[in-house]
Amino acid sequence: MKKFIINIVFLAIAFTAACNEPSPTQLFVDNNSSADELDIEILSPDPESVNYANGYDSTGITNDLPKFANVISLNGIKSTFKNNTFYQVYNSAIFGTKTEPVHSQRGHFMGYRSWNIGKVFFNNQRASLIQRVVQFRNHGNIIDSLFGPMYIQTERKGMGHGYSDFFPYNSSINVRIEPHPFLGYENISFEVKTPEEINGTVAFKGRRDRKDLKMELMWNALTRGKIDIIVGGYSKEQNVVVPLLRIKVKDDGKVNLPPSVMNSIPLDRFDDLLITFQRKYSKEFTSSSLSDNIVISNSIHNIRLDVP
Repeated sequence: MKKFIINIVFLAIAFTAACNEPSPTQLFVDNNSSADELDIEILSPDPESVNYANGYDSTGITNDLPKFANVISLNGIKSTFKNNTFYQVYNSAIFGTKTEPVHSQRGHFMGYRSWNIGKVFFNNQRASLIQRVVQFRNHGNIIDSLFGPMYIQTERKGMGHGYSDFFPYNSSINVRIEPHPFLGYENISFEVKTPEEINGTVAFKGRRDRKDLKMELMWNALTRGKIDIIVGGYSKEQNVVVPLLRIKVKDDGKVNLPPSVMNSIPLDRFDDLLITFQRKYSKEFTSSSLSDNIVISNSIHNIRLDVP
């Protein structure tokens, strides 16, 4: 049978709590969705020392650690659990100061401290100003750390509430920034393109005790570009959802995670799995008032299911 190579890029450590030095690994697996290589990376660099309080447990958003000072994120989210689907808009803006990086107690870069620029609007709806909190784990104790303010505009709906108009998929969202007058900055206004809506399904084949378990992931394909699929685990005891793997694949509608990948996930540590399908656009932008900016728009479908 023809075989393809999966490249796994370790960001820091593997899923064990040990702090061994990781190394790039190649897995030879059975037939996949295409002859191209799948890019898989471990998302939790040090789960024993830090938790990211970024809303992943409720939104499925796992944007990379910010390389840019100013990050605007627009998100249309569906979350499915036990045949019930709920909908959410989650838009945010963070204006950071690159002269004030923040690191964990183990030296991991966590982001930049942010500041209050003024008013932010998404499609003429004013965003609320809240404090960003990151939770550090130190000797088993959770320590909250404030990263500064961020702007959010969010809304949730249950089933049957006219979701087609809830988030403007395959369209655009206007972002308007009105800085404090004392800053002397000009107002900023621009349109952000939004992706087409993504809808995913998950199926398991094989059994874990036979070590032949594989996961079949399917979605509505665009046949262009790529999507991200995030595999996370939920622990009832710790009441936390941990993002484990990010898989980057062609937007062609189907991919199988073979036993060689599934056996590497510590499924016995979790009660549920959270599978996130993410189709996104990202674009850097500049203005006379702000530099080092990026905007990201996501269509997200979260599916939470029992560990097989």
